[in-house]
Parts: sequence; structure tokens; C-alpha cells
Amino acid sequence: MPELSLPDVPMTDEALPMAYHLRAGTPADAATLAALSVQVFLDTYATDGVRPDLAAEALAEYSPGAYAQRLQAPERRFVLAEQSGGLRGFAELSLAPATAPAGDAVGAELVRLYVQPGAQGRGLGRQLLRQAEALAAAASHAQLWLTAWEGNGRALAFYAAQGYRTLGDTTYTFQGRSYGNRVLAREVAVRLATAAPPASAGGHTLAWSRSLSGVDWHELEALYRRAPLGHKPADHLRQVFAHSRYAWFVRDGGQLVAAGRALADGADCAYLCDLAVLPSHQGSGLGKALVQRLLADCQGHKKILLYAVPGKEPFYRKFGFLRLVTAMAIFQDRAAAIARGHLSEE
Repeated sequence: MPELSLPDVPMTDEALPMAYHLRAGTPADAATLAALSVQVFLDTYATDGVRPDLAAEALAEYSPGAYAQRLQAPERRFVLAEQSGGLRGFAELSLAPATAPAGDAVGAELVRLYVQPGAQGRGLGRQLLRQAEALAAAASHAQLWLTAWEGNGRALAFYAAQGYRTLGDTTYTFQGRSYGNRVLAREVAVRLATAAPPASAGGHTLAWSRSLSGVDWHELEALYRRAPLGHKPADHLRQVFAHSRYAWFVRDGGQLVAAGRALADGADCAYLCDLAVLPSHQGSGLGKALVQRLLADCQGHKKILLYAVPGKEPFYRKFGFLRLVTAMAIFQDRAAAIARGHLSEE
């Protein structure tokens, strides 16, 4: 299993008590994770006693063997909170891009966040959640989503207080019994580590915006020229972005560093286009985050299309795009499109 590290997370309100220590989980933690999970699970669900279905679920889903497998899964991350050498809580998340079972959220999933009953209400859950959000952001996910049992009012109130919005409902079924769950999500700030950040910054927090108001179209023109994606005049960009269903603009310290848009009809077809990232910010995960946001916008369409700069196809394959075998196009500048490799006369 690759070595894991926890990103630094600014503590903007109540700090983590000094008696607690946060660290990444390893396969050696399987037994303690299993024991704490059974404790919290039964404390939450078995308020009227331990039924056979609850016992079977707890012993299967939260067994040391099950945790040993998940701890070694490359897309899983665990953040553990310890006190005097004992486990007091943990967060488990999946960094594999996934669509929430309700709503339009696409991003990382907070699989579970468990804190021992005696340690609840002291800010520990909030700090574990922040570390999970930081891991999602560091992996260039724009959103973190989760499901919570509709009968767990305390958990629902906790996530609402942390800025999570309700997207809809789903169900979780085990041992033939179904439980209603709420689907919740929150956007997370994508943290960008630049090649040479100021010594005191440690990275930059990007500002994302959909608004066309205040866009300097000449600055956007310069972005595409430097990307480089060719010459796109300011007036042309103003027109095409105004007629696009979705658009994103990304700034770093006030400087425009990325942009993209999508045409879409609301149901059948969506088309991603004009995705650009400033050279100084390429290779940072920002391009991935931009694609993820536009894909989240386009969720529900039967097909999502794009055409890539030749050589960039492997990048888009990571999001599920495949070559469209029968695709054809008419370009205004046919010869230039053939020269760039976008069209073929064969």
C-alpha cells in the first residue's frame, strides 16, 4: 500500500484538542477500526436492542478482514483520531470519482465518519471531516458527498452545520431490511500547490465562478493564446460563453488561470469545449477538477461529447470518454483542422 500523508488543513474555528492525534490509517489498524465501527454502528441503529439483521451486518461489513481489504484499496483513504494510543474516531473516504445516488454531485465519497459516543460533541468529528475534505480537494475533486440515515437526526444536523446540502433520498438495504438515507454534498476548495509558492502560503486556494459578469474577455483571450489553444478573439469568446449552458472561470490570487464551458440541451446531448489551463498551473490537477465540474453540470444527459487536442486522449479516458467511431464534423477551416489532426479525409 502506498504511503499516505495528511494535508495541512487551516483550523478556522475550534482547534483539535491537544490530547488527540490525527494520522493516516494502515492495514495494521484493521482490528481497531472494526471494533470501533461495531460500537458506533450498534449505538446508532440498535437503540431497541440488537436484532439478528443488525448483528449480521455489523459482523460482516465491519469485520477486521473487510477493513484489511479496504485499507489496501488504492482509492481509499482513512484518517484516524487517537487519544493516549487508543482509537477515538475515524473518517473513511473513496477518492474514485463517483456520482451520488441522488442529485448531481460528482466527486469523492465520504463512506463513513465514526466517533466514539464518549468523544462526540467535542469538535473531533468536525476536524475529521475537514481532513476528509482536504484529501478530496488535494485529489482535485470539486465535491465531497455522503449518505446518512434519515433517523440519525444528530448526524443530519451536524452535516447541515458544516455546509452540506441535501440532494435527495436513497435507501441502504442489508439483511433484507431497507433504511432511508439522505444524500448530502458540499463543494470543497481545490487546493493548488504551485511550482514555487510563497514560503508563507504553502499553496493557493482557487476561486471558482460561473458568472460572466465582470469577465475580462481580453484576459480570457490571452489565456487561450497562452494555453496554447490558438487565437480566440475577445468578442468571439463573449458570444460563445454567453450562449453556453454551463461555464466555469478559475482565478488564483485574482489572476484568471483556467476556464471552460459546455453546450447542452438539458436532456440528450452535452458538449464540453474550450477547456484551458494557464501553463503555470498545468500538471497541478486543476484541469482534472475543471473537467469534473463540467461533467457534474452535464449529469443526466444521455451523451456527453468533446474533441481533444491530438495526444490528449488518454487524459479524457480517465473520465470515461471513449473514441466515437462514427463521429464526423464540418469545420469552417477544413484544411487547418486536418493539419491539426482533428479531421481525417480517410
